[in-house]
Amino acid sequence: VRAGVVAGFLVGGAWILLFVVSFQAVPLEAGFDAGSHRDYIRGFAEGSGLPVATDGFSMYHPPLFYALAAIAGGLAESSGLSAGFGWKLIPLASGLGLAALGWVLARSIFPRRPGIQVASAIFSGFLPMNLVVAAYVSNEGLNAFLSAAALVVAVDLLLRERVSIGRLAAFSVFVGLALLTKFTALLVA
Repeated sequence: VRAGVVAGFLVGGAWILLFVVSFQAVPLEAGFDAGSHRDYIRGFAEGSGLPVATDGFSMYHPPLFYALAAIAGGLAESSGLSAGFGWKLIPLASGLGLAALGWVLARSIFPRRPGIQVASAIFSGFLPMNLVVAAYVSNEGLNAFLSAAALVVAVDLLLRERVSIGRLAAFSVFVGLALLTKFTALLVA
């Protein structure tokens, strides 16, 4: 348990540092389709509702990330921060959540091996792709987190002799939310 707590603080502290550095170093305009992501979020924030695919590049994506980012941006602005600060919180939380899911998955598969559990959390927390995606305003991180959560619940279901309705519901909710974030979640579904 102590090693898990230390690993949690290590990964969490590193992610907070990542957020501080990336918020300043990686501009909101950076990224292949960053402008489209920002336009989608702004449309929600301004009350324009759901866009249609012909409204612009990336407007075909499902709305969950953009709605959450608009809410987070509004909360950030009402606290005296920039909307971009709130927008970047979603990828940060998603990346940190992926590290936690790595630990949860390892606990399910290796319940009596705390060293493997800690290594899994650290590996998940410092996976280069996870670090990069978390620095940009994009639906990728949230999709990865929700899809991974669905897979972790699926592994848990497969490891049990009996399947409960609650666990099946949790799997369904995570798959559904992932599908509301990005179409690539169809692979998980």
